[in-house]
Amino acid sequence: MGTLLPPPEHVTLWQQDTQALLAWDAPAGAGDFGDVIGYSLRIERRALDCLACPPRDARNVELDGASMAAARSGGRYLYPFPIGETRALWVASVAARFAAGASLPAEPVTLEAPERLPRQELEAIWLPGDRPVLRLAWPPLRDRIVQVLGKEGHPVARELFFRANVYQRDAGGAWPLRPLNGSPISNGQWLINFIVRDPPPLEYALRLVDAAGNEGPLSSPVPLPRREPAQ
Repeated sequence: MGTLLPPPEHVTLWQQDTQALLAWDAPAGAGDFGDVIGYSLRIERRALDCLACPPRDARNVELDGASMAAARSGGRYLYPFPIGETRALWVASVAARFAAGASLPAEPVTLEAPERLPRQELEAIWLPGDRPVLRLAWPPLRDRIVQVLGKEGHPVARELFFRANVYQRDAGGAWPLRPLNGSPISNGQWLINFIVRDPPPLEYALRLVDAAGNEGPLSSPVPLPRREPAQ
């Protein structure tokens, strides 16, 4: 019996406005089996009213060479794909390919999408002081009621606030897939400390994040405001 090759790790799937993002890490201990030369993705769309039925749509995607390098972002791999307007169950899995063969797919991940998340605007304000510190702020917005089971099995209503992710437009004019913050922000503000006293013209925007980690539409872009000289 041949050696089992390690699959990708930490596979996740979430909505970002009108698309889904499939993310994963390289297999653990992959160096013991040679370099990963590619990834094989399987993406299915299933009807919520008939989960046992064959997928409404299924696609196989092969990433290697340039396409694999393009998918690498911040130490992980990210593959975006459109989810359309009809709510469905999306099922995705990822397998790694080595020169010696392919691994088994990692455990499939699922996503019910699309979710209709609201848009939230933000404002940019320089904090007083000698150092250039920008405060991005937005008013809290309540998430929908979430039903959870209590200790005795009774439904319990719980109200949450949306969290948020902050994005900075890149030099090419595009909005990146990954936010500036490492995890969603829950306190309604994000501080950016600039090293230079006169930062270049930059733009920021916000996406609300629900309890499941799905992201809403991008806010209107906010440019850096004029910074008055310190008194």
